[in-house]
Amino acid sequence: MLLLSLSLRTYLFQFLFIFVTIAIEAFVIHRGLRVTRRVSLEYAISLNLFSTVIGWMIFFQLESLIPPQLKVQLVSYMVSDEFLPEVQEAGSNTFLILTAFLTFLITFVVELRGLDLLDFIREGKKPELSEEPTMDARTRRRLAWMRIQVKAPRNQTRASTILLANACSYSVISLVLLARILSAD
Repeated sequence: MLLLSLSLRTYLFQFLFIFVTIAIEAFVIHRGLRVTRRVSLEYAISLNLFSTVIGWMIFFQLESLIPPQLKVQLVSYMVSDEFLPEVQEAGSNTFLILTAFLTFLITFVVELRGLDLLDFIREGKKPELSEEPTMDARTRRRLAWMRIQVKAPRNQTRASTILLANACSYSVISLVLLARILSAD
């Protein structure tokens, strides 16, 4: 196993990222799926904890496949918050970018399936493919005034909402990481 215990800094940043992600995704879910704030917060908390647990399980299963030089860099970054310059490998930046993109995609799929699971647990039924999203009266009046018809299938709306929520939260987390890197220099 890579590390039996990670540094306190790793835990604190994981909690920071989860809190930031929950706040952003709850807002996007509230607006996109037109559910109450409480339900959107419950969804965001459940989906993010579920995807975080799944993500760490995948990480610990795949860590044995990581090349030794990258594994040393990863351990160094998790423990001391910096990469080792003497072990720097040519393809490590490409590997990090590819890993970040794959993490985003896997998180999106896990959260989308998790949303279906939450609906199944909450309502006791599978989501239907042809349902239209519910709209409040104000949105309906505005769309009627603009003569716009919304006929998007429910799953498409759900998928685009979860994708937008993940994109927003990953963007903010990237900015936090960038600020962290810039403040360290």
